[in-house]
Amino acid sequence: MTTGTLEPAAAGLDRLNSQHAMAMLAEAAQLAAANSLSEQTRRLYASDWRRFTAWCSSAGVEPMPAAVETVRSYAASMALGGEDSGYRPATIERHLVAIGYAHTAAGHSPPTKHPAVENVMRGIRRALGSQTRQMRPLLLADIRSIISDIDSSSWPAGLAGLRDTFVLLGGFASAMRRSEMAAMLQGHVRHDPEVGLLVTIPQSKGGQAGYGARVVMPRGENPQTCPPCAYLRWMSASRAALSSRAEAMAAVFETPAFDQRQKHICDTAARHDNAQAPVLRIIRRGGNMAGPISGDGLHRMVQRRAAETGLIGPIGFHSLRAGFVTQARRNGADHRAVRRQTRHSSDALVDRYDREHSPLIDNAAADLGL
Repeated sequence: MTTGTLEPAAAGLDRLNSQHAMAMLAEAAQLAAANSLSEQTRRLYASDWRRFTAWCSSAGVEPMPAAVETVRSYAASMALGGEDSGYRPATIERHLVAIGYAHTAAGHSPPTKHPAVENVMRGIRRALGSQTRQMRPLLLADIRSIISDIDSSSWPAGLAGLRDTFVLLGGFASAMRRSEMAAMLQGHVRHDPEVGLLVTIPQSKGGQAGYGARVVMPRGENPQTCPPCAYLRWMSASRAALSSRAEAMAAVFETPAFDQRQKHICDTAARHDNAQAPVLRIIRRGGNMAGPISGDGLHRMVQRRAAETGLIGPIGFHSLRAGFVTQARRNGADHRAVRRQTRHSSDALVDRYDREHSPLIDNAAADLGL
């Protein structure tokens, strides 16, 4: 075979290799784009998009590509839902971001960027901005009252009771956001019997570039309000529930009532069977375990448990985070100590809790000698 016959073949091979390389690069780019959002953000966007498409279906308009007027009307409809629906300006803006993201991913120009839509949002922020509700903080005394009323020893209520007790104590002690706590996997939790639970948050708010964080759920002085003890009780019961109904019932019946929890059980490290398994699960009627619970599910649970105890005011999962800041500041913790756990970006955000819930901290009004 002559050299002249090899050159075209080599050129064809180069083109083939080039096409293969481009295909591999395109696939890598697609994977990188998919990883540009955290898993929790993708879930939120998917939920927001489903709501938008359902609204479009009921209104008889196309969701993709959506007309600018469709998006304007959708934003207005969410705003008109009022305070009871909980659609604050920030929530509406998140829905619009999800709509824009879906359009961009499909190769369409996002209608949410149109000046007419931005004008509507500007008006919504002006109208509703002053109506934003601040969640009432749940302090340690409130948490204790709530969990003391929770049934953790009968079937099937006790199974949810053990889960909810851990959520309330762990959420309060860690100052985690509801999306972060809902996304907890067993592999994210390391139990140090001397310190408590060290929880890795793979991607925290503001960490879209992939930066995570670590928070601690410390061992409590009181076994009744010790987060690691509550975690071990819940993990033992949930492991049993995934095995058999009989084992689950036995685990719940053996759980001491709140006033009988006089000894710590967190002296030995927690056992984890599957690093990728969720820590918190949905519990259906009859004690049947299902998939991971959502952040909204945790929010509704805190509302329900607080109402059962007779606590009033705007209360939700954020009340645990607000309660951490308020309790810590009242107990003398400085800004740095609070921010180390809450991961707030500035002292000003911590000061906001002081103004609203701890008004005497660093306030000359406390030194008037009245």
